[in-house]
Formats: sequence, structure tokens, C-alpha cells
Amino acid sequence: MTIRNKILFWFLLPSILIAVVAVAFCYFYTKKTFEQNIFNQLEIVADMLHNNVKIVLTRKKWRTIDFSSDGFIRDCAEDMTKRDERIPAHTERLKNHLTTNKLHLDPDILTLFVVDLDGKVISSTDASLLHRDVSGEPYFSETIKRGSYINDLLYFPESKENTFFDVASLLLGKEKQLPVGMIVARYSGDCIRRLTRRGITGDFGHLKQLYGLGETGELYIVNRNLVMISRSRFRKDAMFNQVVNTKGVQAAFHNRKGMTGIYPDYRDIPILGVSKYFEAMDWVIVASKEVSESFAPVIFLRNFTALMGTTGVIVIVAIAIALSKTITGSVNKITEVTRRMASRDLEHPILEYKNTDDLRELGKSINAAVNNYRSSNVFSVHSIGKENLPFLQLKRSSDEWVTSFDASADIFTIHDKSLKVVKANRAFFDKFSINEKQLEEKYCSDVFHCSEYVLRNCLLVKCARSLKPESEEINDPNMGGNILVSTYPLIDEKGRFQGAVRQVKNITEKKKVDEVIKMEKEFNAKLQELDSAKTEFLSIVSHEIRTPLAAILGFARIISNRFEKGIFPHIGAGDGKVLELTRTVKKGSWHHHILRARD
Repeated sequence: MTIRNKILFWFLLPSILIAVVAVAFCYFYTKKTFEQNIFNQLEIVADMLHNNVKIVLTRKKWRTIDFSSDGFIRDCAEDMTKRDERIPAHTERLKNHLTTNKLHLDPDILTLFVVDLDGKVISSTDASLLHRDVSGEPYFSETIKRGSYINDLLYFPESKENTFFDVASLLLGKEKQLPVGMIVARYSGDCIRRLTRRGITGDFGHLKQLYGLGETGELYIVNRNLVMISRSRFRKDAMFNQVVNTKGVQAAFHNRKGMTGIYPDYRDIPILGVSKYFEAMDWVIVASKEVSESFAPVIFLRNFTALMGTTGVIVIVAIAIALSKTITGSVNKITEVTRRMASRDLEHPILEYKNTDDLRELGKSINAAVNNYRSSNVFSVHSIGKENLPFLQLKRSSDEWVTSFDASADIFTIHDKSLKVVKANRAFFDKFSINEKQLEEKYCSDVFHCSEYVLRNCLLVKCARSLKPESEEINDPNMGGNILVSTYPLIDEKGRFQGAVRQVKNITEKKKVDEVIKMEKEFNAKLQELDSAKTEFLSIVSHEIRTPLAAILGFARIISNRFEKGIFPHIGAGDGKVLELTRTVKKGSWHHHILRARD
């Protein structure tokens, strides 16, 4: 690979990597931040709708309960349960009372009617409901159980107010506080619709929504049958027709809480959605915003950053190309000059420089050197003769010393007369992880972090005083254990101290090996001592045992000889008796030996 290609490669590769990493980091971080902010906005909107619906329904419920405490309504209903001839009169009076005194109290009330305990409407502000049987309605049975109940939102396209919900409350008799019927208030569903459309202005197709929902944000309610019971921002006929079985609605009905996430909505368009479960009515409130609008600023930022990164890479590549041409041109010229110098072609101009200051100075130096050699005629093959041999030998020796100095595994430092470090080998720099610039004007103790003992007994100070080599073994944790420190003085021709060389050798492993060898020697000595003691003991025991055994063997041999000759000795047995040794002979052989006592 040429120098130009290397320059282009090392300029281009980091630039592309930096640009890609920067764009990716900015995009994902900004996207995550935007996503969280939008979810927070949707959470706020959903919570706001949840609270507003709860407040509205609670107000409607208490308004109906307040109607049930009206004494006139209660008395009329109680009288009508007696089934006397005045029922038609009570019906008309109760209707007038409801119409005149109650209906106007809430503009959302569509009609008020009273139901007896059999489920028959006995009075109503709407004549079409009179005498209707409502015992099969959910609110009738639930109100009997609970005392009051809010029915689900209902939809009747043929009615003027096509959405409504019923709120019922028991009527209790004044004497025994027993149920005598119930009053039902039918409210317009528009009060719920207004909550979901709050902040929207204009006709359909030209909507602007507040709460940070933008152009694609939407807020709606889904009932237990997975049907949208509020108007859609995007579909005119969605109310009570649009099935909403999205991931957010399913999760809310399942966990009775809700969820936050990115998923397709009922139009199969990806959205950022927040769902909230409304326990009082078994509804789910959904706030959503399309992904395309939500992340539009992020996508713009990503494209802008990518464009800027690409532009930056192109600029860097252009600079690298220009710089590489300049550098490689100068290098090629220097290479040509060097080649001509090697071939002793000095008749042509050496170097024309039109580049950076460093290369210009290099060209000046080469020109000056070549001109000097040319004028003095020393630049020739024969100029390197005997007169330059000492210099070459000295240089070779110096190079070899530097190589050996740096190759040593021990730490070598050279100190001046004030004990500052003026030079150190490679092992020193590797050990302390510093460079030559950091070493300037540092004393020995500044670098080695000597302990109190080492400072009090500094070998460099001893060496400077005695002008002799000094050495000592030290246990220094800063140096990794046991070390052998040796110092050698540097003395001028007049015997004055000019500095010292300090050598640090780590002998921790050697000390461990020596300790093991010492223990082995002590163990072998103890084994030899035990072996000698064993040999001596066996010799004594053998001698002590052999003496009585010899006597026993001798007596045994005598007795055996007498047996063979038929001589039977009499052995004293005490108490004036003797032991007589007898024998029984069978077929010429001894069969029994008997010791018998006799007087």
C-alpha cells in the first residue's frame, strides 16, 4: 500500500466510523427521548379523560339520587303502588312535576320516568315510554340489588339523540323505608362525546386537537364488547360500528389497568398508544398518536445528521487527498535526492521545496549537507577511511551499550551528584509506566516511593560518602517483594563523586527457591540422623537378644543329646519332689515326652 493510500485509509476510516457512531447514537437517543415524551403526553390525556368521565358520571348519578329523595315523587309512587282509582291523576301530576321542576335542572337530561317494582313505567316526561315494561333492562335488576346504577352507553340511530345512558335510583317509602319503585334519568351521550372531543375545532377533516396530540392524535372509548362508543377522528361512522380489538384494549381488559406501547390501531396504522381501564363502566380509554408524526422530528434530525456527516466525510477525504499529494510529492522528491546521493550524482539541483515548513527545513538541511560534502570532496567512497574508524567504533560501542542497557531485566538508573535520575533503562519505564519527560528533575525517592527504612538507609547516600559500591537486600512492597539494591559510584579523575548507577534486582523468587532448598537440606539432615539412630538401636537390640538365645540353644542341645543316649535327668520341682522325664517308645520312635513329679 502506497503512502497516499495509507493516508486516505487512515483519514477515511476514522471519519466514517465517527460519523456512523454519532448519527446512530443521536438517532436512537433522540428517538427514545421523543418516544418517552409522547407517551407522557398520552398518559396525561388519557388520565384527564378518565377523570373527567368519572366526574361527569358521578354528577349524573348524584343528580338522580337527589331526584329519588324528592318527597312528592316518593309519595306519588307509593300511592300508585296501592292501585287505587287515583292512579291516572297521580301519573299526570308526577309527569308535570318531573317536567316542570326536574327536567330543566340538567341540560343533558333527555327524559325522566318512574318505574314500579314490577318494571312498569308509571309516569314519564316522554309519553312513548308510559306503561312500557323495562324489567328486562340491566339497570332495573342492578338498581334493585345496589340501590342505584348507571347503564352502559346505548345507541339508537333512529332517535334524535342517538346515544344515551340511563341512571336509576330506588325510591324508598317514608314509613318503613322499603322500595316503592325507582326513578330513571336518561342522559344524552353527547356529554361523554364532548369529553373525547374537547379541544377539537372545525368540521370533520379539518380538525385541530390540543393536549399535544397533533394532527394524528386521537382519544376514544371502547366498551366491554370491544366497540368504539365515541366518535372517531378519522371515520365518520365508527361510533358503535367500529370494532377495536387492538393490543392496548386487550391488555387493559386483561390486567384491569392498561398498557403503554407501539402497536397497530383499529385502522392497522402503527401508533404510540396508551390505554386506561375505566372500572366503573367496564370501559377502556385509549389515547394514541401515529408513529409517523411522532418520530417525524427524529427522522428529520437523523437525515440532517447523516447529510452533515456525509458532507464532513467528503471534506475530510478532500483534505486527505490534497495533503497526501503534498506529502507524497515531497517524499518522492526526497527519495529521488537520496537515490542520487547514493549514486554520487550531485550535478543537478537537489530539492525544490514548496510544501510544509518541516519538509522545507528538511530540504534545506539535505541541501546544505550535500553542498558541504561536495565542496570538501569528502562525500565519496574513499572518504570513509582509517581516520573515521575510531568514530565508527565509538558509535558502534555506544549503540551496543544502549542496546544492552535497555535489554536488561533489572532496573538500572543513572543519577547525578544531587541524586536526581538522569537516565533509566526500558525495564524502569515499563515498571513505573512513565515516560522520559515525566522523569525530568525527579529524585530517586520521588520515583521509587521508598519506605521509611529505605529513606533512612539510602544506599545512594552511603555510596556518595564511601565512594565504594554498596548493596543490600530489602523487602519493599512498592517494588514487588524482596529486592537486591546495588549502587556503583561514578568518580572523576580527581576522585570526586559525580553520580552513581543504581541497580534493582527482584530476588523474591530466588529467596523462595533458597528457602525451599534450605528446608530440603534440613529435612535430609533429620532423615540421616534418624537413620543412624535406627541402626544403633537395631545393633543394641540384636546384641541383647543373641546372648540369652545362645545359652538357651546350648542347653537345648545338651538335653537333646541326653535324650538320644537314654539319659533322663531329674529336675528339681520344689517341696522335695523331682520332675522325672519319661518317654514312650512306639516302633522305635519317640512318641511322648512326659514330665512327672515323684517323691
